[in-house]
Amino acid sequence: MSRKNLYHNIIIIITIFFIITSLSFSCRKPEAFNDSKSFQLKFSNDTVLFDTVFATIGSATRKLMVYNTSNETVKISNIQLKGGSSSMFRINVDGNAGYNYMDIEILPKDSIFVFSNVTIDPTQENNPFLVNDEIEFLVNGNRQNVKLVAYGQNAHYIKADRYIRQIDRKLYYTIVAREGTDTTWTNDKPILIYGGYALIDSDAKLTIEEGAKIYCFNGAGIWCYMNGAIEAKGTVEKPIIIQGHRISGQATDKSGQWDRIWINESNKDIIFENVRIKDAFIGLQSSILSGNTTNKLVLKNCIVENSSGINLYSDNYNIEAENTVFGNAGQGNVVLNSGTYVFNQVTMSSSSSSPTLNLRNYYESGSSKIISNLNVSFGNSIVFKSLNDITIKKDFVTYNNQSLDTNYLFKNCLISTAIKVSEYPNNFIDCIVNKNPKFVGIVDKNNEENTQDYFELKKDSPAIGAGDPEIAIKIPTDIKGKARNLNTPDLGPYQSDYTKN
Repeated sequence: MSRKNLYHNIIIIITIFFIITSLSFSCRKPEAFNDSKSFQLKFSNDTVLFDTVFATIGSATRKLMVYNTSNETVKISNIQLKGGSSSMFRINVDGNAGYNYMDIEILPKDSIFVFSNVTIDPTQENNPFLVNDEIEFLVNGNRQNVKLVAYGQNAHYIKADRYIRQIDRKLYYTIVAREGTDTTWTNDKPILIYGGYALIDSDAKLTIEEGAKIYCFNGAGIWCYMNGAIEAKGTVEKPIIIQGHRISGQATDKSGQWDRIWINESNKDIIFENVRIKDAFIGLQSSILSGNTTNKLVLKNCIVENSSGINLYSDNYNIEAENTVFGNAGQGNVVLNSGTYVFNQVTMSSSSSSPTLNLRNYYESGSSKIISNLNVSFGNSIVFKSLNDITIKKDFVTYNNQSLDTNYLFKNCLISTAIKVSEYPNNFIDCIVNKNPKFVGIVDKNNEENTQDYFELKKDSPAIGAGDPEIAIKIPTDIKGKARNLNTPDLGPYQSDYTKN
């Protein structure tokens, strides 16, 4: 074959190849995209947690996998960091750093990486304990979010790492005091509980040092399981604080920021002394899981306030409280369902529409109502909401037409109630009925030397000098450590500088 013919044949072959190739491309179907309105991306995590605690300014990076589980290509219309350029986080998609990405494609049964980064100065006290943002994904008109959470301050962080199944939910917790051990929470750094309960196991004890500050995030709380023990002893000068995680800004005093302190039956006393508990759903809940309890829950010089639900809720427990305030609550202040209760020099006052004090000789376990004995004693105390409201509510039932051991006594108390006290002379002794106690309120929040607690008494309060000396002598100092007038003591936890008119 001549060279000329060879060249001619090669040209023909190349021409045919390009014609076939062009035809194949022209006949190929356009790429199919998933346009289902119900399509959902899958993520390796619903929350990206940066659980590194730095000693100084530092950064950390975490990886998120985004999966297309369909048989068609997915086009993500938009991926954005919701906090934008003001966020402490940054994200990287397909190797490009930024805050906003358009038209990102994922092939069928494929995935992409999204890297997120945060830089934290943990010594900055203006930082929240948890720094938050979200990555938002927009696909076919549907929005999906992945949370970004980082530790924002130097603190002891306690994160739930397990759960138990309940009928309608999972109960998350982590064990902070294991069976047969003693654990101490120190006051060197704040403690943040995140993602569930900090649990004290059976035959374990948690000691909380004076001055410790404990912050609970969202549904978090403290759970003292059966036969566990808590000893939280603050001082007047260094009280223990247990509250929500918001420590600055307009939402600082928002109620319902965290769940509760939950106390089960035990063979050891649970002690809270000079402790402030605020902004929970339920401040303190004492309830038995099986059988009866032999221990006591002891509250001394405590303030439990601003719960969105109830400050103190108790089922068939044994509680002793002195020099203690149960302040405002959203759904009722104190609920005592069966059990034994001795409250001296306490104040209960709430502006909610529910009764300030609920007394019942039964408690509920699942769908069952269990009727049990109730013994309640109040001395030198104030139980008040507003005049003409139902402040004290009795809900007593009988069993087989037999009256149970249901005893209640108010001795030298100021109470506002619709109960006709004169018809129950053995239950209300030397009480002041339906008079305003005249609380002083907060005088100066910005000057600690002039600050007065809300439930201190004004000069013309009828609660001044109205107490029983025999009760007061057992509690010779008030909630602030001031010596109590033992001859004519005031009602409630605060001793005034005034004398009875």
